[in-house]
Amino acid sequence: MAVRNRIIPVIQYNGYSVVTSKEFKPWRSVGVPMQLVKQFCSRECDELIFVLNDHNKSIPIPMLQRFSREINVPLTIGGGIKRLGDAEQIFSAGGDKVMVCSLLLDDPNECSKIANTYGSQALVANINVLEVDGVYHMYDHRNQSVLRSLELSSFINTCRNVGVGEVVVSSVSADGSRLGFNIALYEYLSDLDCEIIANGGAGCASDFLELFSSTAIRAAAASSLFCFTQETTLTVSKYLRNRGVNVRVPNL
Repeated sequence: MAVRNRIIPVIQYNGYSVVTSKEFKPWRSVGVPMQLVKQFCSRECDELIFVLNDHNKSIPIPMLQRFSREINVPLTIGGGIKRLGDAEQIFSAGGDKVMVCSLLLDDPNECSKIANTYGSQALVANINVLEVDGVYHMYDHRNQSVLRSLELSSFINTCRNVGVGEVVVSSVSADGSRLGFNIALYEYLSDLDCEIIANGGAGCASDFLELFSSTAIRAAAASSLFCFTQETTLTVSKYLRNRGVNVRVPNL
């Protein structure tokens, strides 16, 4: 059975409001979390990613509990996860997956504990990538620095070794641009034996078509597109289905 392509909205939260960015800065407020959660789910998204982008804060568990009561799609929660206990709270509050970023850099053994406890299908890596001199390196959003010692493919292998089930790869240069996905990056990743979610750069439905047609990537995420344009996950899915792409379109 052919793998169905997924379209995934991303909600970025700074502790006060939903925000978007361009190349990970500056942050622009665009609304309140619950309003967007309901909006995305009413438009038949495949799943939803909610990210707290302030590493000094923790996921607000009461807010997450409200989310889980309101939505009926898989919910991935990222940000502020520093230990197994944080993941336990998220799962208890209704999260389906946890997404780790800084923890992979700081304490990969703790990531293994999460995977061993809840399974690889419940652990997602979120890695930020910037190309420097023709090489894709990890980017640490906390201090806005390029980690030249960490090349992308080797770091993805590290993610797999600690038990990560899938990896969100965010292109720093494409973030918030709405000029299209970084196709060269995702072509490079197509040969890796790992489930990749492309993130950053989507500006219209045809950008998803280009990604799915040109690479082996079968899941794509977007934030600014769904906040600032008339496109929804439903309109994107219908556009793709009409062009022969295997996506879920409700009532079709």
